[in-house]
Amino acid sequence: PTTPLDRPLPATPCVFCVNCIQVCPTGALRPLSMEV
Repeated sequence: PTTPLDRPLPATPCVFCVNCIQVCPTGALRPLSMEV
């Protein structure tokens, strides 16, 4: 998994709102505090 155009996350339009974690259809994204 990577960001669009393989840019570092801070160089993307991401505002770190974590909405992507909530809607990820595969469960691949998790908050850092969540145990694996």
